Amino acid sequence: STETSHRVAPTEAGQYLRLAVKASATGYLDAIGDSAAAVVTPGDIATGTPTISGAASFPGTLTAAAGSWTPADGLYTYTWWRASSSDGDYTPIATTGDAPASSAYSLSSGDANSWLKVTVSEARSGYTTSDPVASTPVFVANGTIAALSTKAESL
Repeated sequence: STETSHRVAPTEAGQYLRLAVKASATGYLDAIGDSAAAVVTPGDIATGTPTISGAASFPGTLTAAAGSWTPADGLYTYTWWRASSSDGDYTPIATTGDAPASSAYSLSSGDANSWLKVTVSEARSGYTTSDPVASTPVFVANGTIAALSTKAESL
């Protein structure tokens, strides 16, 4: 290439690049120099802060938002975790991949009176997969089920 600069693309991760320069001037011999080859390392993903929204009571659905990640067009993985206290030992209860509804979690009866959090990681070609980033935990209350009253009417 005869360009004076080169922006490394994520697709070049793992490849070798080197710089070659040719200098010439009238009345002088051409001079050529080149650098040692260097491997292109994967880029880093700047992580966002996940958040949880929705009614945190059973029955219900919680939805995770990944937050602002750079680059933002990778594949996100959401893992939902449950514990008996906000600072307790969390156990994974569900993992979903990159799909339109993948960040949603339908609460089960086992989630009632527990703490839930979600971790998010991103994978993208040419980048190092991010470490999972956790949301702030939310407490899932035990919802109530109201019985329907029936009223007999005569016609």
